[in-house]
Amino acid sequence: MVLLRHGRSWILTKLVLSFGGALLVAYAYGSPENNVAANVEVSKSWKPPVRADLPTISAAEVKKHVDKETGIWVTFKGAIYDISDFCDVHPGGLIILQAAGGPLEPHWAHFTFHNSENVYEFLEELRIGNLPASDIFDYKNVDNDTGFLPVLSESLIVKSLRPLNAETAPLSLAESFYTPNSVFYKRNHHKIPVVDVHAYRLKVKNEFGKEVEFSLNELKKRFEEVTIVATLQCAGNRRADFSNVRGLSWTAGAIGNATWTGVLLSDLLRHAGVHKTENGHVVFTGLDCDGKDSGYQASIPLEKAMDPSAQVLLAYSMNGQALPTEHGFPLRVIVPGVVAARSVKWLGLICISEQECDSLWQRSDYKMTAPIPQRSTFDFAALQSIQELPVTSAICYPSNGCTFPSGTKEVKVEGYAWSGGGRHVVRVEVSSDNGKTWQSATIKNDISQPLFRRWAWVQWSAVVPLLEKKNENEYEILCKATDSSHNCQPESSSGIWNSRGFLNNSWHRVKICVESR
Repeated sequence: MVLLRHGRSWILTKLVLSFGGALLVAYAYGSPENNVAANVEVSKSWKPPVRADLPTISAAEVKKHVDKETGIWVTFKGAIYDISDFCDVHPGGLIILQAAGGPLEPHWAHFTFHNSENVYEFLEELRIGNLPASDIFDYKNVDNDTGFLPVLSESLIVKSLRPLNAETAPLSLAESFYTPNSVFYKRNHHKIPVVDVHAYRLKVKNEFGKEVEFSLNELKKRFEEVTIVATLQCAGNRRADFSNVRGLSWTAGAIGNATWTGVLLSDLLRHAGVHKTENGHVVFTGLDCDGKDSGYQASIPLEKAMDPSAQVLLAYSMNGQALPTEHGFPLRVIVPGVVAARSVKWLGLICISEQECDSLWQRSDYKMTAPIPQRSTFDFAALQSIQELPVTSAICYPSNGCTFPSGTKEVKVEGYAWSGGGRHVVRVEVSSDNGKTWQSATIKNDISQPLFRRWAWVQWSAVVPLLEKKNENEYEILCKATDSSHNCQPESSSGIWNSRGFLNNSWHRVKICVESR
C-alpha cells in the first residue's frame, strides 16, 4: 500500500513557523500550569473530523507499519496517521515509537500534555486513513494512573500532573537558605514509584560485568556517612524567558538548596571492584519504569564518580529527614555542581560503561545547541551533554508585576545566585535603570565550603532606589552574578537561545509598578 507522506522539511516548517513555537511547547513535557485540568476536557470532547475521502485501513494492516521501511503509523480515535518523518523531530525523542503500529490513547493517558487543540490540529495534517468501526476500541477507561502523588504545597506552581512537575514560588525560595522538602521543585519523566524499602536492592556492575547488591541498611552500615549542602537546578530553569522553545515553561523556581546525607559513590564503586578511574562513564538507572522501558537513565564521567573530592553522593536523607517519595526514596544520586538531570532518583542500578548512557535523555536531550531553530541541523548524539552549569542569579522578591504604594522611592530586592562546578559566587549586582548603573548586593548565608566545592547557592539582598520618571510608573529591576572564575551572566538571552530552552542565565529582569499619585 503506497500513501502520500509529508516530507521532513514540511514537518519542521509546520512546527517552527506555522505554530510560532506554541505547538512545540505543547508537545514537550508539559503544558502551561493553568491548562492541566483543561487538557482532560479537551481529550474527552475532541473527535477527528469525518474524512470520507481517505481509505479505510484495518488495524491488522496498521500493525505492520512500525519502522521507516514500512512507514510508521499510529491511530487515534479511529483515525490513522503516518508519523514517519515526525519521529525524527519529536520533542520526546524515540519514545514515540512505543505507539508504532497501534493506538496513541494508552500513551497519551499518561503523557496528558498531548491533549491540546494545537496537537490535534497538527496530527490531522499527518492523517492518511480511517479505521473500520469494528476496529475502533473505546479507551475511555484506559489506565491513566498518576502514580504516587504527594500533597502539594500552595507554594508550588504545578506545570503538569502526569508526570508530576512543579516549581517553587519565587518568594518561598527567598524565605529559607535550605529549601523545605515540601516546596522543593519536582521534576519527573515518568510516574512516581513507591518502593518497598524492605525488598529494595541496589545493583552495581563493575567494568568486568561482576554484579553486587546492597540493601539500604547494608549501605548505611558498610560505608561512612557523609553530609553535603548542595543546590540542584533543572537545565530548563528560566526557560519561560526564552521565546519559541520546547519544554515546560519554568520560571526561576526550578532550583532548590538542601542538605543531603548518604555515602560517597567513589567508596561504593571501589568496594564493588571498580579499578578504572578515567575513560569511562557511570550509568544510573532509576526505578520509575512506565512498564515498557527501563526507568530514567543518565550518566556522568567516571573521573568525577571516582573522585572523592567531587562528593558524588548516594543520598538517603534530605534536610535531615528520610528522602521524600517524590524526591527519590529510598536512594537517589546527588551530583553536586552538575545539572540535576544527572541526579537520578529511585536508584536501582549502577553500571560502568565505556560509553555515555544511551538513553534518549542523555543522547538526544539535555544538550545545548546553537541558536538555530531547525532541530534537524544538529546531530544530537554528537553534541556534548550538559554537565556543569553556568553562573546564574534571580530575583525572588519583588515578584514580576508587583505594585508599590504611591511615593515609594526605594524597594528591597532579594534573590539567589549560584554557579555550577563548585565555583563560588563572588559578586551580585542589581540595577533599576536598565543596567546603566549597578550597585552591589549584600550576600547572605554564604556557608563555608572548600575551594571548588562550593556546591550551595547564596542568597542576597539590596535596597534599590527608584529614580523618579515623568509620566511613567513602571520600573524594571535587573540582577547579575559573577563567580570565582570570573564568569558573568550575559546581558541578553538572544545569544544563548536554543530550541530546548536550556541554561538561560541571562540577566534576570522583574517589572514592578508604583501607583500614580
